[in-house]
Amino acid sequence: MQTEQSLRTPLTKYGHAHYEDNRKHTTTPTRDKQGTREMLDLSAVTLLCVDTRSPELALWAMKRCMSHAHFANAVLMTELAKVQTLSNDGIEYVQCPGMSSTREYSEVMLRGIAPYVSGTHVLIVQWDGFILNPDLWDSSFLNYDYIGAVWPQLPKTPVGNGGFSLRSKKLLDALHHPDIIIEHPEDLCICVTNRQKLEEDGLRFAPPEVAERFSVERTSWRYSFGFHGFFNFANALSENELREFIAKVPTSCCGGVDSYDLIDDLLRKGNTEAATALFRKCRWRRKSSMRFLTAWFRENMRFSGRY
Repeated sequence: MQTEQSLRTPLTKYGHAHYEDNRKHTTTPTRDKQGTREMLDLSAVTLLCVDTRSPELALWAMKRCMSHAHFANAVLMTELAKVQTLSNDGIEYVQCPGMSSTREYSEVMLRGIAPYVSGTHVLIVQWDGFILNPDLWDSSFLNYDYIGAVWPQLPKTPVGNGGFSLRSKKLLDALHHPDIIIEHPEDLCICVTNRQKLEEDGLRFAPPEVAERFSVERTSWRYSFGFHGFFNFANALSENELREFIAKVPTSCCGGVDSYDLIDDLLRKGNTEAATALFRKCRWRRKSSMRFLTAWFRENMRFSGRY
């Protein structure tokens, strides 16, 4: 997201889908089946992901969240034919309305997910955003109708990013009001375009200091409950996890600005191996690709003692 105006385009009307370190949390944890790790009790929250392009990656992110918390329900809205194995893994699989663009994703997110939400809130995740630090969950998060990572480029309406966000059922219902302006992308639609209207109706957006404890995206990396952004994977995953992920991520998910931002971060951290592996999966972007090749050449010359 570069500017607020450049990303906004009108959407067609969409109806219901018929088919700094804070380790406090006040939710009583439980033990997992092996009794070795504390699990958060998020029984008032539905875990939900909408993904028709890469459902296997979406499942990977959802299962990472489910390894940390017990949810009221876990729902993946996708094209069922693309899921390799429909297993009894605690996830409800829902056939999603056909989506061929991010605009259509916004339509589903704004007015198509409410029927699948159990409890008071829904935790929205994407394949590149999930729970990292369950010890940073705070039950006061549930006092808000929307929490997402801070947008540093929008200081007047800084909260926030939708890729890893907590939303109340009350908010989902409010989005069906005829006075709500439906635009793309969906997080800007909620948090910028319609924020004043929603607040006038009594909905609460988390303040930036709460949002920073909940998630991180484009601000400086910090210890938070979750995160969003492929460009943050060098911070979110161990080197082994990152190596395994790059090996399996489809090329259709690589090559955008986020991928090259991650490559830059890997090069800054000296992880040339992972940066090279990801670069090989990316489509050519002249400026970004030349920057990578220059950095790669310097790194190899340094190791050979010739630079």
